[in-house]
Amino acid sequence: MAYVKVSMKEKKQYLKLLQALKKMNVKDREKIVPYLKEDAIHFICECFHNVLYTDLKLKNKKNLSKNLKTKCSVHRLKTISSTKRPLPTKLKALQQEGAGLGLILSAPIPFLMNLFGGGGNQAK
Repeated sequence: MAYVKVSMKEKKQYLKLLQALKKMNVKDREKIVPYLKEDAIHFICECFHNVLYTDLKLKNKKNLSKNLKTKCSVHRLKTISSTKRPLPTKLKALQQEGAGLGLILSAPIPFLMNLFGGGGNQAK
């Protein structure tokens, strides 16, 4: 399936989704992931890819990578962040990656809030 280009407005909505997913407990997160839209799954997977493989200059990059190696399945993280894996495979890996999902989502959220204009207090 080809990646659909997402508008800036939709990306801001997905940022709110990321914040909500980060705050949820693991069991609730596992239940909600199968019901996400395809664009939301692509956005989450893109965040994983950017955190793992690009130089975002995150403050806690060393601690994050150390925690990911101890708390997450490296194979599933590679599956989620892969640009060549099909969406159903990524979705299954997202469902299985319990604690790691919140951990890795905590890294790009502040970066994305700055990128999208500081979060939710601005006029829409």
